[in-house]
Amino acid sequence: MKLCGCMYKGRYVEAGATFLSDDHCTEKCKCNPANNKVVCTSPGCQNGYECKRVDDLVGCHPKAYANCSVSGDPHYSTFDGYTYNFQGTCVYQMAGVCSTDPSLEHFDVLVQNDARGKRVGSRTKLIKGEITYLPVNLNHGKIRIYQSGDFAEISTDFGLKVSYDWNSIVFVTVPSRYAGAMCGMCGNYNNDRKDDLQMKNGKRASSPGELGKSWRVAEIPGCVDDCKDKNHCPNCDITEKEKFETNKYCGEIRNPNGPFRRCHDKIDPQPKFESCVYDACLNNGKKGSWCNIFHAYTIECQRAGIKVDRWRRKDFCPASKMEHPKNSHYEPCGSVCHVTCGIGAPPSDCDKPCEEGWLCNDGYLLSGKDCVPIDQCGCMYNDKYHKYGEVFYADQHCTENMTVNPNVSVAKVVAVEVYGNILILRRNQIGVVMVSNAWCCCENLDLHTFLHSFISSLTSMQ
Repeated sequence: MKLCGCMYKGRYVEAGATFLSDDHCTEKCKCNPANNKVVCTSPGCQNGYECKRVDDLVGCHPKAYANCSVSGDPHYSTFDGYTYNFQGTCVYQMAGVCSTDPSLEHFDVLVQNDARGKRVGSRTKLIKGEITYLPVNLNHGKIRIYQSGDFAEISTDFGLKVSYDWNSIVFVTVPSRYAGAMCGMCGNYNNDRKDDLQMKNGKRASSPGELGKSWRVAEIPGCVDDCKDKNHCPNCDITEKEKFETNKYCGEIRNPNGPFRRCHDKIDPQPKFESCVYDACLNNGKKGSWCNIFHAYTIECQRAGIKVDRWRRKDFCPASKMEHPKNSHYEPCGSVCHVTCGIGAPPSDCDKPCEEGWLCNDGYLLSGKDCVPIDQCGCMYNDKYHKYGEVFYADQHCTENMTVNPNVSVAKVVAVEVYGNILILRRNQIGVVMVSNAWCCCENLDLHTFLHSFISSLTSMQ
């Protein structure tokens, strides 16, 4: 039964919803469902946040952020800037809140790196979940999930942002008020990179493999926490390694006269250069095995507002090899503030930096992950986007089984738990996010239990 809301200055507010009293964030207010009255407290923004307008909406936004990323085969860069290589293929806590500070919203971000070439089963029954296309708004707008360039982004009202390119790159961004409160593979965010290999028991790990074992939250049949054997770890001889370090290969990343030269002072190219050489060795120099690292560094630089010259060529990571929808074209620095189905025109004050990627051609709009003619756009219903012609249930019983497309290689699964929602992004259903929340799921189900059941049912070695 739906609870009645409150009236505030002549407008209706849904039960449990929070909002700011004015455009200056003077007070933060909440509709109390117990007595249908609005309760306000001041100041509207907590310490470390500022009141400003973003995407045409006034809100409290963090003054500073920290980023953690995982990319390639894979390589971690922690919140404090420590980098390491990790070959584990189980499910791990990438980042989470370990502090008991009640003023901090709790969240967890888990990742599962699947071995290259692994296949998934053709059908699985999920735990009363729901499949929906992007964009999605949850919890009265506290959580937004949308496509930004080539990335799916989960964004919350307290400053957490998780970006996933549907392939091998994940960014987790947290506001500065979480400094010292984090844990997991991304470190504790205490501005000291020397202790970023800290295990769950507080001790320092002797290797990334030991670190991963500590932060493993679920085992998948056949998964490992380190290289399986010497054939699954880099084994370049000195001659091969020196070849991959030249400007013809990975050396272009740190070339002082190369396409990334403007970025070097802002974002150190050395970790990406080393990761590139690592991947080239790991894949025995397979053509294109370094492209994900170049792409990840490009996005990091562009998101920092730094221009990157064109580096893709027909014989070096050609854009045509990137996954892209039909009726689209490649842009080395394309706008992420574009018109899409479901959202429509971007906010007038959208000022996100450009990113390399594929954009829909004129006359087409992004629908999920497809570029469709304008007259084939779907519609928003209850804050969720549905494609044109899609049949869906308008109730909240979540009784459907999900069918997974067979013979699709899964590179990574990303899961986020926030505000009581379990959000799953997985590559074998591009453009799709799985949402499981309180009305769909058991009350005591946590993210670790859910993801273990979910991935265990998906993953089968063939």
